[in-house]
Amino acid sequence: RKQCVSSSSQNRHFQNDEDPKWEFPRKNLVLGKTLGEGEFGKVVKATAFRLKGKAGYTTVAVKMLKENASHSELRDLLSEFTLLKQVNHPHVIKMYGACSQDGPLYLIVEYAKYGSLRNFLRESRKVGPSYMGNDANRNSSYLENPDERALTMGDLISFAWQSSRGMQYLAEMKLVHRDLAARNVLVAEGRKMKISDFGLSRDVYEEDSYVKRSKGRIPVKWMAIESLFDHIYTTQSDVWSFGVLLWEIVTLGGNPYPGIAPERLFNLLKTGYRMEKPENCTDEMYNLMLRCWKQEPDKRPTFSDISKELEKMMVKSRDYLDLAASTPADALLYDDSLSEEDTPLVDCSNTPLPRTLPSTWIENKLYGRISHAFTRF
Repeated sequence: RKQCVSSSSQNRHFQNDEDPKWEFPRKNLVLGKTLGEGEFGKVVKATAFRLKGKAGYTTVAVKMLKENASHSELRDLLSEFTLLKQVNHPHVIKMYGACSQDGPLYLIVEYAKYGSLRNFLRESRKVGPSYMGNDANRNSSYLENPDERALTMGDLISFAWQSSRGMQYLAEMKLVHRDLAARNVLVAEGRKMKISDFGLSRDVYEEDSYVKRSKGRIPVKWMAIESLFDHIYTTQSDVWSFGVLLWEIVTLGGNPYPGIAPERLFNLLKTGYRMEKPENCTDEMYNLMLRCWKQEPDKRPTFSDISKELEKMMVKSRDYLDLAASTPADALLYDDSLSEEDTPLVDCSNTPLPRTLPSTWIENKLYGRISHAFTRF
C-alpha cells in the first residue's frame, strides 16, 4: 500500500489502493451536521444514496480527519478502516463502506440515533417521576416512543450484557480495544449497544499484548494497572476497562473516581484501593466490577464469563424475555448521589462476599434527587 499526505493541501489527500468491495462513490454522499469531534478527527451525520444497492437514501455516520491531523492520525484511520472490514457483530459498530480515492478518507459507518452511552445515561436522569409508575401516567407519544421511557435496572443490565457480547466477539477476533468506556459505546435505535471508536485499537494477531511506546493522551481512569505502569494492553486490560464501564452504567454516566486527580490514581490502585460500591448497585454487580479490577490480569473474568454472569442477572431482574429486545417498562430510575467530596475508596482485599440477589429487588423503586444528580456532572 502506498500512502502520502500533502501538508500543503487543505484536504489531506493520499493514495491508497482501492478496495472495490468497500469503495463508495463520493458524489453519492451528502455530509450533514457534526455529531462529535476530537482533537484530530470528527464524525458527521450524512445521507448515502444507494448504499449497498439499497434504493433511496440511508442515514449514516462518516468518520474523517480534521485539517490539523498528521501522518500518524491518518495511519490510525487507515488501520481502523482495515479493522472494520473484518468485524461483523450486532453489538459492534458496522462499516458500510469508504471514500478512499480523490479526496480525504471517509469511513461510512452505521448511524447510532442516541449517540454515546455516556450521554444517553446522563440524559436519562432528566426523565422524572411523572414518567414512572403505572400506565395512567403515560401519554400517547410516550407509548409511541418506547426508547424514551424511564430506565429499569433490567435495561442497565441489558446495556452491560450487550456491551460484553460485543467485547467477547472482539476478544475472539484477537482484537484489543484499548479505549473501552461509555463514551465509546454507541446507542442505536431500539436501545441497541454498539462498541465503537477503534481509533486507538490495535490488532494483536502476532502477540497477545500491545506495548504502547509513544507518548500520547491516555484515558487514565479507565486503564488497567498494567497499562498504566507497563504500557501493556491485552484483552484482560479491556476487561478492567469494562469494570469501569459497568460503574458508569450503574451510576447513569457518573465520572469514575470522583474528586481524585488522575495522577493520584497510580499509587492508590497499586496499594489495592478501588472505587466503592455505588448507591443502588447490587452486591452481585459490584463483585463483578471488583473481579474486573483484580491486579493480576489472569485472575480477571473473561468476556465470555462476564456475558454469562450478566445473563443470570437478567433472569433475576425478571426482564429476561428476549435478550436482544428492550426490557419492559418497569420503572426504576437512579439517583447516583455521588458527590466529588464524599465518595470514598474501598480496599479490594476486605470486600465482603456477594449476597444472593433477592427476587424482589427490582421493585425497590428509587426516586431521589434526579435533577440535582444531573447537574453535578
